[in-house]
Amino acid sequence: MTMTNLAVDDETARLRRPAGIRSIRLGTTKVSFVPDGVVLLPPRGWLPDTTDEVWRAHPECTWTSRATWWRASAGCWWSTATARC
Repeated sequence: MTMTNLAVDDETARLRRPAGIRSIRLGTTKVSFVPDGVVLLPPRGWLPDTTDEVWRAHPECTWTSRATWWRASAGCWWSTATARC
């Protein structure tokens, strides 16, 4: 397997994996995405205006089974701030 194929495999695997908690700090404020669900759709469900030609060019993005459907994490944003002295 070439390095290019590994990158594609990693990317398609990432698109099928639910998100975890992610946080960033903005000054004294910490903002986190807290996932609490997953939405599954076939790729064409996310991109309805695409054509059959587009999908034929990307067979790794099939929608023949739920195992290959794309996932989007649903959740909320949580923020906390620390007081300055």
